Amino acid sequence: MPTGYYKRPNVAIRLLKRYKIVENDCWEFTGAKDSHGYGRIGYKNKVFSAHRLSFYLFKHRLFKGDCVLHKCDNPRCINPEHLFLGTQKENMLDCKTKRRHTWGQKSSLAKLSNDDIESIKYLVSLNKYSQYDLAFLFKITQSNISKIINGVSRKIG
Repeated sequence: MPTGYYKRPNVAIRLLKRYKIVENDCWEFTGAKDSHGYGRIGYKNKVFSAHRLSFYLFKHRLFKGDCVLHKCDNPRCINPEHLFLGTQKENMLDCKTKRRHTWGQKSSLAKLSNDDIESIKYLVSLNKYSQYDLAFLFKITQSNISKIINGVSRKIG
């Protein structure tokens, strides 16, 4: 074997060397993590989510579009017993149910407050301003104004 040759260990072994058991029997991944707290592990020049890799290795093959959700709501957990397969829609519903995601004006991407939405609805009721005028005033697109008026976007209450 040439000097400096290093054979990468099996990815399952690498994954299982990087966790500690914490409360609720969670296996918290101790390696690198992303900005949302999910574990990340490299293998064959690609980076994988640790919980998805754990699910794949110990439970079931994954296909494009499959989501791996946490029963324990711990993004660092890789315990296969805490993971289950779901769709993107189920993932978003799980996220909303567990209050892990910011919605409406609490979102960092929100451009309007709830008061802004109410103001837009009030100004529309006066029949003095076009959707384009309101879009200019609130620094959003006319399409967004239309969605607010029709109740498609940012329903309040």
